[in-house]
Amino acid sequence: MRNLTLTNISSIMETFATDHQQINAVLRGDFLDVDRTKNPSGVYLVYDIVSINPAGDSGITYGIDVLICENVTEINNSTNSLYAQNECTFIGLDLLAVWQNYNSVSFADKDLIVALEKNWGMQPFEQRFDSLYSGVQMNINITTGYSYARCTVPVFIEGIGTFKVGTTFIVA
Repeated sequence: MRNLTLTNISSIMETFATDHQQINAVLRGDFLDVDRTKNPSGVYLVYDIVSINPAGDSGITYGIDVLICENVTEINNSTNSLYAQNECTFIGLDLLAVWQNYNSVSFADKDLIVALEKNWGMQPFEQRFDSLYSGVQMNINITTGYSYARCTVPVFIEGIGTFKVGTTFIVA
C-alpha cells in the first residue's frame, strides 16, 4: 500500500470534477480565483490543499478547502441563489462519497491508503467576487498512512556540525 500525496489529491479532485456532469470548471488555488475562468454559466469547483498535520503515530492528515459555486448574477433572485446552493450541496456530498468510498470508484488507485475524517463541514454562501456567486464552501480532512521513514537522500557525516547532502556541504 502507498500513502496519499499532494499530487494524488490533485489528480483525484481533477478527475472528480472532470467526470461530474454538473461541474463546468475546476481550479486549484485561492477561492478568489473563481473569477479566473470568466465563464458566466455553470458550476465551478475550486480547491486548495491548505494543511498537512500529524494523525497519531502512523499517519498524516491533509486539510482541503473546497468551493463549489455557480454564478447567479444574470438571474439574480433569492430562488436562483437557493437553487444554486442546493445543487452545489449535492455535488459536495458526491465529492464526500468519492473520498469515503475511494477504493470503490472506477478511477481509484487501489494501492492508496485513504480515509475521510468525519469532521468535515459544509457552509452555504452567497458572495460577490467580480460577480455574484452562490454555493457551498467545504473543509474536508483526508488521512493516509505515514511511517516517518526517511527518504533515501544520500547524507554523509563530514564532521561535527557539518554534513554533506549530495555534493552540497551544509554547516549546522
